Amino acid sequence: MLKKKAHFPAMSVTIVNKESVLLSKTYGDCISTSSPFLLGSVSKSFTALCIMQLVEQNKLSLNANLNQYLKNATDGDKITIKQLFNHTSGLGEHQNLTNYKIVTKQNEHKYANVNYSLLGKIIEKVSGISYDDYVTQNIFKPLKIINSATNYETSINNKLITGYQNWFGINIKTKPKFPNNDKAWIATSAGYLSASTADLGKYLQMYLRGGEGIISLESINAMFYDGVKVDSSIPYNYAMGWTNLKEPLTETVLRHSGLVETGMSTIYILPEREIGIAI
Repeated sequence: MLKKKAHFPAMSVTIVNKESVLLSKTYGDCISTSSPFLLGSVSKSFTALCIMQLVEQNKLSLNANLNQYLKNATDGDKITIKQLFNHTSGLGEHQNLTNYKIVTKQNEHKYANVNYSLLGKIIEKVSGISYDDYVTQNIFKPLKIINSATNYETSINNKLITGYQNWFGINIKTKPKFPNNDKAWIATSAGYLSASTADLGKYLQMYLRGGEGIISLESINAMFYDGVKVDSSIPYNYAMGWTNLKEPLTETVLRHSGLVETGMSTIYILPEREIGIAI
């Protein structure tokens, strides 16, 4: 019914609270909530978490300029790590790691994937290991996340679900354009992690439980709420890999969505009800 009416070949949903999984359900061609999907920009919340871990370890500062960590960064003396976080760097929406530069007014929100592509490079520089290894060692393994990945080969080995593009109501099987060099339109750290909703449930529970030793509650609150207003018909703030909004809703909602050529994803946290949702 979902495939016929909504043109969704497959969907997976997991809902959790602090203690348990409240709902684990699949639709269409997805047979298990352990099946990984590409996350799109939901990947940004993982990158933000890595950066905040490094901040807690005093290995970098949110107020430092980009060129303190990436010596040859274009406009690196004019852009701070915090500006990359909340998309106020002035970098352009369609830029990549080979051609980025300040093209819009700084300190005003302008969503640009290259901000989080650069944050991925900073994680590698500061930690001394690859982005892949850092996420695996510091997020996936401690949380017992087993069907998620930061590279295409592992995603395929984890049985990444077949993706489709919708062309005028017709779904066509499509191979993802996984980034393989700095000229790619978006880096892994900005949009190409893969994860199952079962794994995302564990990830969201970590936040609901106050960090579980992965990150401090203080850093979590900064990631959720230390943001800038986004000029939109619905008022919301963009913080650090998460957006937060309340009006016109009756309660605060924390979220991030993602879109790549083969699908969509969204994560939510309802802090007042202590519930996390992954779709």
